[in-house]
Amino acid sequence: MIESEELKESVKTRLEESGIIGTMAERICHSLLSEKPPGLSPDEYFHLVSISLLELLRARLLASCEPDRLVGPLDRGQLLDYDRILQGLLLTLERDLLRSHLHMIRALGGAIAERDTGTNDHSYRVTIFAVRIAEAMGLPRQTIRSLIKGAFLHDIGKIGIPDAVLIKPGELTPPEREIIKSHVSRGAGIIEVVTWLADAIDVIRYHHERWDGTGYLAGLCGVEIPLTARIFAVADVFDALTSRRPYKLSYNFDQARDMVVAGAGSQFDPDVVRVFAARAEDLYAEGHRAATRRLEEVIRRFIREYFAVEWDRAVQMEPSM
Repeated sequence: MIESEELKESVKTRLEESGIIGTMAERICHSLLSEKPPGLSPDEYFHLVSISLLELLRARLLASCEPDRLVGPLDRGQLLDYDRILQGLLLTLERDLLRSHLHMIRALGGAIAERDTGTNDHSYRVTIFAVRIAEAMGLPRQTIRSLIKGAFLHDIGKIGIPDAVLIKPGELTPPEREIIKSHVSRGAGIIEVVTWLADAIDVIRYHHERWDGTGYLAGLCGVEIPLTARIFAVADVFDALTSRRPYKLSYNFDQARDMVVAGAGSQFDPDVVRVFAARAEDLYAEGHRAATRRLEEVIRRFIREYFAVEWDRAVQMEPSM
């Protein structure tokens, strides 16, 4: 019997040689993706297009493949079974693709966090803090999905920052500060070519903006700053204050909470800070008094709840050597 990988490669080759993939992609881009309805996020629309494509493809395959030629004459019940099997396979493909995307952002986020902080726990904690604040604010699932993606990838632009600047133990020079600041635009540039991650760009590009307009790089102020970025800014600063870095010591919980609260109305959205302040002790306990495995379990629950897929335990980032 032909091995599954060999069969898959054979089918992929036939599909590629047929030219149908290129034709489908070109037509989809021209007829659908250029006409995204207003008020619908890129992620929502791309998901809608993908699901519609899978459903139409299933119906067309069922009509064209003539399953009785493969397994003999089928009665109506068997035909319906074949339909259900095909639909299940297509849905499995979609879930596997989503799972692969999620593993990718975890791997990227963890790698960047480990380079910057010496551990990938930072990417877990800021994601947990941000999601907990968003949940307390009663934000919709789609917004929280976007927040999770952005939280994991918020510092991806630091991949282009030299270590001599990124983890410099002393004070940065003005030119070095400008290099550090560039990580938000670098990160947005990396992500903007990935359609599935388009809704993560707000966090990546704007999480260093300030409520009073003195942040970087765009100088946005108040509600001009996307909500996901405003929420993440609080989560990110709180974790930075309570974490030891190669170039700084950590503050204790009371000091860090008070510093975030003091930034309401200047650095941070006052409404977000109010929600944070009411839950700060619980956030600190969940993020800083738990082992890495516990943090991973929380993230896994978020993925299950907001993306409806499971992160397999077997698919874990290997510890750094």
